[in-house]
Amino acid sequence: MRIALCLFGYPKGSTIYAGGAYEQKFKHLFEQVMVHNPDVFIHSWDTSLEEELVNLFEPKLFVFEALMMKFQN
Repeated sequence: MRIALCLFGYPKGSTIYAGGAYEQKFKHLFEQVMVHNPDVFIHSWDTSLEEELVNLFEPKLFVFEALMMKFQN
């Protein structure tokens, strides 16, 4: 049986850049899911994290698009 992991959305969760923090942020995911060698797919609206997330997850397919609108509080 194969497992697919689909990551999507705007992964920052903060307006503060935290380069390299995703390895710690996704620690549980790596300990519980990545050990099963899933096929990873990513769709994100944050082009600034493309290199970091692609290097970290080595996805089969990925799309990183610029966010077209900003939300107001």
